[in-house]
Amino acid sequence: MDRIVNSSITVNEGSSFYMTCEASGHPPPYNYTWKRNDTNEVVADGNMLNFTNINRNDTGWYRCEATNQCGTDTGLQFVDVYCKY
Repeated sequence: MDRIVNSSITVNEGSSFYMTCEASGHPPPYNYTWKRNDTNEVVADGNMLNFTNINRNDTGWYRCEATNQCGTDTGLQFVDVYCKY
């Protein structure tokens, strides 16, 4: 995994937020999947994970899996959502 890029450093509840998974290889990755690391639930397909109205329940680790014919590589990113009071 090359890297995971966040749209911002601070994630405020109710805002939009996305992460982009960047991977390289020979042959190039052709499939990207995002999963919640604690539940292994697939939350998005494609190299971008997009939240349009993020909330405190979205806090946690997210895993991007990039796959090509040779295998799968993964990257982890923690999302910490700041709550409004």
